[in-house]
Amino acid sequence: MPRCKKGGCSLQYFSDETKLFDVDMCSKCAESERRMRETTNAEEEKRKSAPAESERRMRETTNGEEEKRKTAQAQSDRRMRETTNAEEEKRKTAQAQEQAALAQQKSSAEKIELENKRLQVRKDQNKAETEKHEQLQVNKRTTIEFEQKQIRLTEEEKRKTAQAQEQAALAQQKSSAEKIELENKRLQVRKDQNKAETEKHEQLQVNKRTTIEFEQKQIRLTEEEKRKTAQAQEQAALAQQKSNAEKIELENKRLQVRKDQNKAETEKHEQLQMDREVALAVAPSLGAVASVQLDTVSHPHQETSSTKTCREAYTRYKRFELQNIVEDHLKLLIVRNFDPKKADLIFTEEGSA
Repeated sequence: MPRCKKGGCSLQYFSDETKLFDVDMCSKCAESERRMRETTNAEEEKRKSAPAESERRMRETTNGEEEKRKTAQAQSDRRMRETTNAEEEKRKTAQAQEQAALAQQKSSAEKIELENKRLQVRKDQNKAETEKHEQLQVNKRTTIEFEQKQIRLTEEEKRKTAQAQEQAALAQQKSSAEKIELENKRLQVRKDQNKAETEKHEQLQVNKRTTIEFEQKQIRLTEEEKRKTAQAQEQAALAQQKSNAEKIELENKRLQVRKDQNKAETEKHEQLQMDREVALAVAPSLGAVASVQLDTVSHPHQETSSTKTCREAYTRYKRFELQNIVEDHLKLLIVRNFDPKKADLIFTEEGSA
């Protein structure tokens, strides 16, 4: 079995035990070498990222100072505008007072002189107040600029101190003891990361279960809505079927009424046809009836067979004619007074009853 060629180590190992590096060494030395290289790479990355972090902090500091300067300038401009507006109002007030004084000058020369003195005093007072206010504004601006300069100097000193501390820390991290401590910190960081990932995974599981429960609830609600919709559709279909059945029944009743009317008309037409045939059959004997009547007048006490036959035919003809007149009159009354809507309403009420 080969031996480890790492300096200070002579442990034996299997030839296929480790393939991490080109040199032949045991797994323990290989793991130590891997950790050393990871530490060196991490320090190199941190050293490279330090200037970028310092530059970012400097930019943030500069942006903050610029924002403060702009805010101070805006406040100063606002105060100047307020001062200008106040002065303008004072000037307008003074002009109004001057106009009033000019109106009063017509009364007395002494009043004019006294008013002029007062106006002069007021002007002097306004001028003094304006100069005082401007001086205060200048003092405020000077104070603000001095404070901003002090802040910038303080932040610059802090930045330089932080850079010096970072450089000192980087210089101290080169010792082996601090490398070991850094390795322990990295291990702790990895443990924390693993713990955070575990918590994140558990949170994802909880969120997934919550999502699944919500989706199941939504599915149940959707199914309930579908079931209710189907029930409503079924009820509407049953109502429609019931309405259709009622319409069909009403239509059947109307058809039955029409069939009865047609049947009655057919029977009446057949009866009329029969009456016409009887009338046509009796018509040839009407002349004989007339002659029989003459014979009856001339011979009232004699009744022959022909006389009897003619009397019977005449009586039958009168009866058929009277029946036809009555039927025609009834038909005319029915046609004149028949109301189809009222008849449909009567049949509908009878069907519902």
